Amino acid sequence: MWTEPRTALVSSRSRAGDIEQVCLITDGDSVSHVINSVDSADTSSRPKSAEPKSAREERFAAQSWESLKASGNPIYETAREFADVFPDKIPAELPADHGVRHEIDLAPGSKYCVTRQWPLPRDQVKAIDDFFEGRRQVGHVRESISPQSSPTFCVKKATGG
Repeated sequence: MWTEPRTALVSSRSRAGDIEQVCLITDGDSVSHVINSVDSADTSSRPKSAEPKSAREERFAAQSWESLKASGNPIYETAREFADVFPDKIPAELPADHGVRHEIDLAPGSKYCVTRQWPLPRDQVKAIDDFFEGRRQVGHVRESISPQSSPTFCVKKATGG
């Protein structure tokens, strides 16, 4: 349980690697829900790529650093402290380590949830290994010390699903 206000920054990237959107997530008690909000009632049922360009530009402008600062949102200073996590272009290395560590404390006596990995054809296993090796060489992947995690990445289905 959180005992003090917490903040998280989340970004999404286009195929070219450009930042499409940066979202700020906070606990509900620390910030008014109407500050810097964007009304998306008319576009929620369609994908963002189907939005008119003017609607995307308006949404992005409402979520900019300048808009966040002008709104008087108290999260602005914290968000700017971590601005290097979301640069305009993807760097060749991971962002600076800010010393933030995340842990999940398990209840005493609980066991890991172990599931069997879905078997993959050799060519797919090689493609995944090559992908992560390339990312490791350029510094985009760092070793995890968690016994409960594994490298995961998501791709769209070829059928568009």
